Amino acid sequence: MSMSDGVKKERTPLEVWLSFISALVWPLLLAITLIVFKSDIQNLLGKVRSSEIAGAKFTFEQTANGYILDKLDEIVKEKSEVGRKLIAERMRETSDVIGSIPPKSFGYFITGVGEHFWGKSIYESDKKYFDYLVNSKLVIVEKEKEVSSFRVRLTYTNKGRFLLKQIGFSDDDMKHAKFVEN
Repeated sequence: MSMSDGVKKERTPLEVWLSFISALVWPLLLAITLIVFKSDIQNLLGKVRSSEIAGAKFTFEQTANGYILDKLDEIVKEKSEVGRKLIAERMRETSDVIGSIPPKSFGYFITGVGEHFWGKSIYESDKKYFDYLVNSKLVIVEKEKEVSSFRVRLTYTNKGRFLLKQIGFSDDDMKHAKFVEN
């Protein structure tokens, strides 16, 4: 029923169906658009310059700038030429690694330092970001069985541990992280 000039008017079945269909049109168009452009949207999201994972927000420019400033301070404070060259070389190596990691992968890399697990749905939807870390030999993804599913956790390789230390993680920061046993 609808109100027109204070008089209740009953809607016909056709009007009810048209109203129902019109309410479904935009969500249906949105779903079709997302399906058609899924790969383009995923590629775009992979190039995002900032991220939020597990409530931690960061931009990659801030992370890189902080790292560079810390290393420049170390170079200035270092007395020996050999020491300065070593710091500069490590800085170049670390910058190359950080610069090659997609932002979302880097977010998972940092978040995994805590006692953090990701469920099956997150892992499967973002598998390419986890795979990037594995292919870069920074982590091993370990699946732990649950009753009807699984969850994943990162185990850091020596290369991953080195990168964490280079970007400023202390041993105390990494006390809950899992590392490959040597």
